[in-house]
Amino acid sequence: MLVLIDAGLRKGEACALQVRRLKVDTADLVVIGGKGDKDRVVPMTARLRQGVEELLLFERLEPQAHLWYTRPEAAR
Repeated sequence: MLVLIDAGLRKGEACALQVRRLKVDTADLVVIGGKGDKDRVVPMTARLRQGVEELLLFERLEPQAHLWYTRPEAAR
């Protein structure tokens, strides 16, 4: 939720965000294919950076992992 609130990402941008796009050392998020299919770099707040560091420490996610996984809708 901090990604949505502190970084101001749109829902689709947050769902597509991969761990490799979290640049903790520079406190930036790299959004690929955002609104208008444009890429952008978003600065992290101190609170978001701390949350990301904790997430990476506790979850041990791979670089290609997404922060959120969604299930496709059931076939109609």
